[in-house]
This record gives sequence, structure tokens and C-alpha cells, in this order.
Amino acid sequence: QRIKLKIEPGRDLEVVRAVRDAIGTGIDLVVDANGAYTLEDSAHLAGLDEFGLTCIEQPLAISTPDDPGGLDAHRALATRIATPICLDESLTSITRTEQALSMGACSVVCVKAPRYGSWLDAVEVLELCHRNRVGAWVGGMLDTGIGRLANIALAAHPGATATGDISATDRFFTTDICSPVTIDGGPGAGTIAVPTTAGFLGALDHASLVDHTIRLATIRL
Repeated sequence: QRIKLKIEPGRDLEVVRAVRDAIGTGIDLVVDANGAYTLEDSAHLAGLDEFGLTCIEQPLAISTPDDPGGLDAHRALATRIATPICLDESLTSITRTEQALSMGACSVVCVKAPRYGSWLDAVEVLELCHRNRVGAWVGGMLDTGIGRLANIALAAHPGATATGDISATDRFFTTDICSPVTIDGGPGAGTIAVPTTAGFLGALDHASLVDHTIRLATIRL
């Protein structure tokens, strides 16, 4: 199980402290800054170390003209705080992920297949993390059922070592174009079954797809 909090300047340490006090130390706690801080905030971010966080996700800016991907800044931050750094938006390719890992800019990777360009690239990133014994988890909160099913398959990869952002369909959608993804095991269990069949089209809800179609196009090759 994992709880993830969004943080930003002015809304961070006290919020994290309150949640950690409420849940105790038996549940993983992650914070996501979405690039809200700068390297000048290093001493302040070091205040998070006392809470035993699984990681801080994307603490600094995604990119600057002098620092593509913000990798240099995150490498510097990693030497100033004990909380593991997870990169998300900074990692837009396999090459940049390799670079981030080799230079010590992060020790955890958030893998989002669309950001890498394909699910095959996402698999390669998970294999890269697995080979290098680097933590990784699969993100993708707003995907429809097709993307959600693909993310579930990715999350079953041995390289995906941490709880990801995959949720049940009804967390974000009242209806979907696929059979709904559900949480198994009853309240508090928080598990999702990995499909055992190949492909995703068997779960497609054709009636719902027709209902939600706003435009049709025919492409002849």
C-alpha cells in the first residue's frame, strides 16, 4: 500500500508530518512536487528526511536552457537530501533515463509509456531499472481502460518494484470504453488482478465506444 501527496512551497512539511503521524510508519508515503521547487530550496527539502518517505517525485524544474531535463540540478539535490529522488517528467526517452541513472540524478523512475513513446520503450526502461537495481513504478492515472490495462501489464514486470499510480476505473471515470478495472480483495487490500490473456480488445465495450465517439474518419492506404 502507498499514499501519495502533492506538495508545493508553503504546503509541504506540516502536511507530510500530519499524514505520517496519522498513518504511522507501516505504509509507504510518497510526495510529488511536480517541479515546484528550485535547488535553493535544498535545505528546506531536507526537512522531509525525517518522515521516512519512499521518495520525492520530480522535486525540481523539469528543464532549463542550461540543464535539459533538470538532471544536473537533481544530481546536486541528491547529495543534499537523504530522501530518494524519483524522476517523472524529466525522463522523456530511454537515453535520458540512462543518463539520469548514470549521473546519480535519481534512484527511482516513474515509467509512463506515452511519455516514452511506446509500451515497448517502457518495457526497455523497466528492464534498464531491473538490471541496475533501481526502483521503478508505473504511472498513468488518467488513462482510459485500454491504457489502464496496458499499464497493469507493465506493472507486473519484475522491474516495477514499487506501488504505482494505477487505480480502479471509477476513481476517475463513471463510464469507460472497456470493462471496468476493479480493486480486488475488499476494503484496504488495494490489489488489481493482472490479465492472463493476450491483448486488450476482448475487454472493449463497443456500445460505450459508440456512445462516446465524437468524430469518425476513414483512412485509406
